[in-house]
Amino acid sequence: MLSLTGVLLRTELNKRKTIGALRVIGSIVAIVCAAGA
Repeated sequence: MLSLTGVLLRTELNKRKTIGALRVIGSIVAIVCAAGA
């Protein structure tokens, strides 16, 4: 049970990291596009 909980927590943290990274990349791309336009 403990290992299962750990795996679920790790998966959730990885999801949040991925979403956070995508948001940052999206913001940078938007800024670059706005500056280049």
